[in-house]
Amino acid sequence: VVDYGFDRNKIYACGMSNGGIFSYHLACNLSNKIAAIASVTGSMVPGTFEKCTPSSSIPVMEIHGTADDVVAYGGTTNISLPVDSVITFWSNHNQCVGPFLKENLPNTNSNDQSTVEKYVYKDCDTDREVWLYKVLGGGHTWPGAIISIGVTNQDINANEEIWKFFKRFSLPKTNKMCIRDRLARVDF
Repeated sequence: VVDYGFDRNKIYACGMSNGGIFSYHLACNLSNKIAAIASVTGSMVPGTFEKCTPSSSIPVMEIHGTADDVVAYGGTTNISLPVDSVITFWSNHNQCVGPFLKENLPNTNSNDQSTVEKYVYKDCDTDREVWLYKVLGGGHTWPGAIISIGVTNQDINANEEIWKFFKRFSLPKTNKMCIRDRLARVDF
């Protein structure tokens, strides 16, 4: 077994669009090997949602524009679930109790035609959390990106927000995983 010197308890999954959809698939199937996931403009597809039985709680972050015309915020029949349903699923799975915290983030760039609401579900099993950055008016884009296709929010930097989220979470120290486990086949 080769050891590359990384912390095996701090492996994260993140992706945009299909990459975000795949991150949810990993959360459903490898929650005991991944410390947290983040999806930007992704959602869960019906097949993943219907078969999703994570073995443990897992922190989840979603960043999604309400004007996304590729992976619609409100979902698309037989293609993707509404983002609010995905967030409800994960907050229920993580046994979050109490109300979520809502914060209207500062509109630091009035030229980007969008604003951001942040929802945080904190009181969850084993301190796992669920965060949603709802980009009002945002398109199918990566917030903070220099290249702008459609409405790209500049009030937040997705890279920074995802790292702030990820670095707070790790798997329990009892987790043992060798490098070949990382390369295990994942069935769809």
